[in-house]
Amino acid sequence: AVGDDWALPSTRQLVKQARALGQDSADQALAALYGRLFKLQDLKREAELRIDSAEFVIGDLVPEYKRHDRYVDTPQELREIAADPEPRSYPNPTESSKLKILAEALTQVRVQELGKIEIRKLDRDIEDVKKLIADYLARRPIAG
Repeated sequence: AVGDDWALPSTRQLVKQARALGQDSADQALAALYGRLFKLQDLKREAELRIDSAEFVIGDLVPEYKRHDRYVDTPQELREIAADPEPRSYPNPTESSKLKILAEALTQVRVQELGKIEIRKLDRDIEDVKKLIADYLARRPIAG
């Protein structure tokens, strides 16, 4: 319990300072919930940026791949070839330059998929925190 002894004075000091400023624990709890909500929203924006960034990389790979395969015109087509190891236009093992481009495209597709999974989880957490805030505000006594 050495760690507890170390944490208690700082916690007591924070509570003392909060009371000195006229903040009660209820306001601190609400502020903590809002802080959590803002942090989750920031994490969601970061995941969205990763998805968008990966889309730009895939778009940049299309012209490079098109030099080797004139039938690939869009990021969607490149994404499909990279994600499916046996499409009709998948390169054979001797086409190493095409395979390198597809490997990078597949990496970016995976970044996007992981970002989408992360966003689903963050959305769920955001909704939970919003519900906690709503419940907290509904139980809070009306000032006046």
